[in-house]
This record gives sequence, C-alpha cells and structure tokens, in this order.
Amino acid sequence: MKKKDPLLEIQKRVFEDIIPFEKFPEGVKDLVFEGMEIRRELTKESNRGCALLASAYLDYMLESVLRKRLIGSKNHLDMVIGFTGPLGTFSSRILLAHSIGLFSNLHVFDIQSIRKIRNEFGHNPSIIDFEHPKIKPLCLGLKLIGREGCETSKSKFISSVFFILGTLNGLFIKEEKFKPHREPEIEKTKEGVTKMMALFNEYLKESK
Repeated sequence: MKKKDPLLEIQKRVFEDIIPFEKFPEGVKDLVFEGMEIRRELTKESNRGCALLASAYLDYMLESVLRKRLIGSKNHLDMVIGFTGPLGTFSSRILLAHSIGLFSNLHVFDIQSIRKIRNEFGHNPSIIDFEHPKIKPLCLGLKLIGREGCETSKSKFISSVFFILGTLNGLFIKEEKFKPHREPEIEKTKEGVTKMMALFNEYLKESK
C-alpha cells in the first residue's frame, strides 16, 4: 500500500475547504487532486525526471482534451491521434491546439519551450540540470508563471507547467465537441443545377 504524503494530504484538505467541488461536474475533484499529486512528484524527482514527467503529463492531458473535442469514433481518433497518426506527436498536438483556439500565443510559447527542455534532458546523456546553459535561458523565458517567489529555473518550469495544466483541465471539464458538418442535400443540389442549366440554354438560344 502506498504511503500517504502528509503535506499532500494537508493540501487536499485546504482545497476541499476552499473549492465547492459538489457544484462542479463529476470527476473534477479527482482531476484536481491528480494534478496536485503530479506536482508533488515533480518537486521530489531528479531534474531529468521532473522535465520528462512534466512534459509527458502535459502531452497526455492535451491528447485527452483533443479526444474529447474532435469528432469520430474511438478507432478513427486512434488513427488520427495515435502514435503513427498525423497528431501522434506532442509538437503536432500543440500546433493544432493553437489553430483551433484552445491555446493562446503565450500558451504555445511556453509549452513549446517545455517541449524543448524535455528534448534537452532526453537527448543529452550527460548529467545536466535546469541551470545548464541550454536549459536555463528557456526556463527564464517562460511567461506563464502563476506563483510568486519562483526564482530558480526549476521552479519557473514547474509553475509554467501547472499554469498550462490548469488550462487543459478547464478544457477537459467542459466536454465540448466540435459539431459535425451537416450532410449535403444532393437532390436539392441537382434541382438547382438543372434549373441553372435550363436557364443557360434558354439564354444561349436567344443570343443566336
């Protein structure tokens, strides 16, 4: 049995006292608490583990939001969003999220920076941290810092991650689907074309 984290349990109690979870859709409380647990894990992880876990969780939540928004059966969405699909990468999902209005410019800037930080940690075999010359400037450039006192590169990284995660949680809770395009009315189209051609032929005869 997993040992409970005393600090995390206190944080959960505070949130339960402040947030009226009973007024929100079912599952919101679990989603918020899951995010709190991820945040605690990030603070305890190594630098590399923090970067990889944070970006993986953002990617997972972004995929979850897109699956709730996009139209199609599970099999269809698996082909679109799955590993080999056109939206099978973190980068492609970010670009789509911006194009369909889920992300602002600042969201895109920060999440792309987070993705680049992940790549630096993931592709560099050396022991590196958030103060590495290639990583620190990316952290210091992050815009979505929602907490006071974030002075270190790692704290700025985590703050931006959870600002974006809050946005994704809000989008996930809304459960809005895009509306499918209505089926074309073929017979009406045929009638319109027939009338147009008849009128064209009539005018053609008059012009001779």
